[in-house]
Amino acid sequence: MFSDTLKWFLILLITTTQISSGFYFERRDTYRVTCSSPFEDQCTMEERSRSRATAIDMLTRKHQDRVISIRHFLKSQLHVFNDFFSKTLRTIHMDLDLMFSNTYGSFYQENIQLMNDLFQKIKGFSVNFAETSMKTIIQLFFDELFQVMFSITNPFYSITHDQRMCMENFYKEIAAFDDIPQKITNQLSLPLSNWKHFLGSLESLHEILEGYLNITLKAECERGLTRMETCAQCQRISEKPCRAYCVNILSGCTHQMLDSEGAWKMTTESIVKLAHQLNHRQNLVSALQPIPVLISEAVMHFQEKRDYITNKMIGKCLLDNADFGLRRKRSIASSDFRALSVIPSKKSRDHLILNQMFQSFSSKMEEINVFFGNVPENLCGEEDWASKDNERCWNGTDVGFYNLPTVNYTHPFKNPEYQGIDFLTFRGSYIEERLRLHWLQSRVSHILSGKESQKAHTYYSHKAEARVQTDDEDYADYDYEGSANSPGSGSNALSSSSKREYSPYFRKNDEKIEIVIEPYPVKSFSLFSKSLFLPVFMLVLVLML
Repeated sequence: MFSDTLKWFLILLITTTQISSGFYFERRDTYRVTCSSPFEDQCTMEERSRSRATAIDMLTRKHQDRVISIRHFLKSQLHVFNDFFSKTLRTIHMDLDLMFSNTYGSFYQENIQLMNDLFQKIKGFSVNFAETSMKTIIQLFFDELFQVMFSITNPFYSITHDQRMCMENFYKEIAAFDDIPQKITNQLSLPLSNWKHFLGSLESLHEILEGYLNITLKAECERGLTRMETCAQCQRISEKPCRAYCVNILSGCTHQMLDSEGAWKMTTESIVKLAHQLNHRQNLVSALQPIPVLISEAVMHFQEKRDYITNKMIGKCLLDNADFGLRRKRSIASSDFRALSVIPSKKSRDHLILNQMFQSFSSKMEEINVFFGNVPENLCGEEDWASKDNERCWNGTDVGFYNLPTVNYTHPFKNPEYQGIDFLTFRGSYIEERLRLHWLQSRVSHILSGKESQKAHTYYSHKAEARVQTDDEDYADYDYEGSANSPGSGSNALSSSSKREYSPYFRKNDEKIEIVIEPYPVKSFSLFSKSLFLPVFMLVLVLML
């Protein structure tokens, strides 16, 4: 038998435990927040509600302003690069037009539409969903150019449709334009294709960010904002919240976006790498400037070999044409077709402009490389959110120093302001946006790997990002090692050095992107949990006595 003293000791111990737990839950009640402070609360319920709504609205607007600012930057850069491409292409076209007009006169003016169509198709190639490859564009141009050149050299003979088709197939075998068509194709395919992908990536990133304009604050966040803003105001405390305290509160509020940080960082880094390539090895200006000279070389090669080309065509395709029985030697080619002087290449003003554009773009992208993770630090760094004085500021309960550790986005579950029943209830927010970021990063990485250089076909915009077709050749041979779609890869934000209790990731399975969400840790309130087992056991002993 136990003594009476032991009985009262056990009862006192159980009562103390229940009182402690009761205070903890009362302070973070679901429907109201109790401001624990030595100062008197002087607010009515209406004033408290209004202050709470103001704090929530302020956080929402601050976050949306940041997203809108980045979307505006991406949209403006898209217009800048598009305008530069159009102006550069127009300048090259004007140079060619002036050169050929001075050299060939009426012959060129009568067939000027051929050149206009070429540059119009090159411009259209840079548009999303352009299905024609650069190789096809150049091949069709030289098919038409051959017919024009042959007609000028042999103006008195008519050619049937079948003969024309035979000539189009045969002129490549005799290299009527030497290897110039292949040179132009190689000159333009990769730079223009990657330029198109670059602009498409900016457009996709702009559209993806639209989803992050919608932010829903959890109940834990609203209670935290109330403690940080409303409690201080209602107790007539003029000091602003401590910066570290503000960072912890807002880290919990933005926790639902933090799992996008890794995908965002890898995507922006990949786009910057693509921009670096377009500024150096695949420079747009360097690719377009030689085009007039290359076309003129093709025309001159045809002029030099015109008799050989004509005889070959007669023997292969025109034997049944009676008009070719007697050929007359023409002097029009030598008298009216004058050789074009080769324009020496030089570092133009367009090179300098393009270099400045890419440097400015890359610098800004590096600034926003960590976007979601530094939202709390950026907002709390503003004067209207937190105090610069860390020794005399509102710490949630009193005016003074904030002693709790500051937790950033890499360890959200260690946040001291969101413990106990206020654990962060994050369940799959922004899944579609993260999926599209991973898709975009994989696409850009695929381009950077060089596997796109042999295709240079359609760029699939953000509308097609959420699915991967089984017959998509772009991904049939894609190596996912080190890509954003494989677990355990990516930036430091997703590395093993910053392990999280919850981490959705993406993997490829049977040509489909599957979202894999690890089990979320939930609090156990069973009878035999560690927190309740001892008090219940002791209560049973007392009752038995």
